[in-house]
Amino acid sequence: MTPWYIVSNSSAGQNRAASLLEGVLSLLQEKDVQHTLLKTRCEGDGKRIGQVISQEMQAGREPVTICVIGGDGTLHELINGLAEENVQVPVHFVIVPSGTANAVYHSLYPETAANLEDYDRLLAVKAALAGKTPIPFSVLQVKAGDKTFYSHVVTSTALHAHILETASSPEWRNMYPGTERFRKAAEKHFGTLYKACVTLKALPSSGVQKWSGKTKSWDKVSDKDVRIEADFTYFVSALVDRLEATFLIAPQSSARTRSAEAVDILLVRAKNGADNSARLLQILNTAFQEGQHLSLTEPLRGAKELEMDGEGEHVVEYYRASGFEWSPVGLAMKLRKLLAEFASQLDDNAKLVCIDGTTLWLDQGKALACQVSDPSTFNFRIYV
Repeated sequence: MTPWYIVSNSSAGQNRAASLLEGVLSLLQEKDVQHTLLKTRCEGDGKRIGQVISQEMQAGREPVTICVIGGDGTLHELINGLAEENVQVPVHFVIVPSGTANAVYHSLYPETAANLEDYDRLLAVKAALAGKTPIPFSVLQVKAGDKTFYSHVVTSTALHAHILETASSPEWRNMYPGTERFRKAAEKHFGTLYKACVTLKALPSSGVQKWSGKTKSWDKVSDKDVRIEADFTYFVSALVDRLEATFLIAPQSSARTRSAEAVDILLVRAKNGADNSARLLQILNTAFQEGQHLSLTEPLRGAKELEMDGEGEHVVEYYRASGFEWSPVGLAMKLRKLLAEFASQLDDNAKLVCIDGTTLWLDQGKALACQVSDPSTFNFRIYV
């Protein structure tokens, strides 16, 4: 069997790396698998390790197996290190979750979300050692202004990005342990509107598709790119079906079911005259109910709350595309011509973006451009 690299992050969210490493080494010893152990030394060190592995692989042609003991952030750093060095050989990932959310692992193994206190964290290791064939693993090339990144979980703006920025601060990590801090941060930012223009990029084979809440299936909406200009309250693009174990925000986006060439995009537009804070709170709470937010419809006959599978229009828009561009200008563009200095402040909230948990602000006039990487660029696969 091909030698493995083991990348272990002892600082990952749940401090389980040491015991999980013992379990991994025990399984490898049973199969007499050779390995190289690399431990992260500080935040961001996963990228350096990815660069080191890529450089060592330059002379080879055979697939390389990388076992990641850490969270989604550790894998993000590793992928960006591999991508920066333009890794050429196939890379097969084995995920051993020890982070806070572990979105990738729970998306691949949804049954593990049923008991978060006691679930098997070595399922991927066992699958790899059993000789199973890994499945394609997509990454999203993200250009935030003049900077380039690679995302494997979520690239977002609007409320989600502001939640991550707030919840990731040292103060909030100390005040609210675990995933509770994300809920508290959401409460702080409910009600904010984000003015932008979004262009959804068509898939070569199937155009831009939209999930139908009525038929529970995908419908093609256009063979060409789709442009949406609006006030948004929520916007995420996801390569996993969930961002927490039970927060099923993009129910069709597991690597098991989504095409490797596509990314799923979920958005919510603000509604004039409505309590957009209450609407969004109901949507996000319902996402914890096995992704039932996709069934929420506009209330009829004077009701205030959104209805489940009612007669009105579905509130959450769920698309499948090859990528997208988010320009935090939108409606403010028209005003700039008349009120340049004032209007430049209207889209400030929409300039914050989140890439796998890392947040940054777009410079004035810059856009967020995302495209699923061609499999021929990076041949990434993952065991499940």
